[in-house]
Amino acid sequence: MKLLLKLTLVAVIGSFILGCGEMNDEEARAVNGIDEVDVDVELEIAGGEYYYEPDEITVEAGSEVRIIFVNEGDAGHDLVIDDVGGTEIIEPGGKDSFVFTAPEGEATLVFYCSIGNHRELGMEGEIEILE
Repeated sequence: MKLLLKLTLVAVIGSFILGCGEMNDEEARAVNGIDEVDVDVELEIAGGEYYYEPDEITVEAGSEVRIIFVNEGDAGHDLVIDDVGGTEIIEPGGKDSFVFTAPEGEATLVFYCSIGNHRELGMEGEIEILE
């Protein structure tokens, strides 16, 4: 009976320890399969207080695009494109990515940080879609 109690205790503690761990951004992307998607264009955009670099990008219509957002700032930030997608809020030093298909035809997509007034403070950029 003591052996059964010890084994149960070990199993419960082990499950608790394993369940409490958090995935980093790269592990989460791998689990979600984002890194496995074939893309035509991969763009790395850095952001901080209160900028994106680069903040003007050009891609061809119909391209599969992966945006990798790297937070170089001292606060949490994200990168969002309305009706297309975006990242989670990324803590300083972290990164996240998402994939989208550039719309057909010429267009301009605006990306921005959705936190508080970060957009108004300068966290905004454009992706020009060329035919």
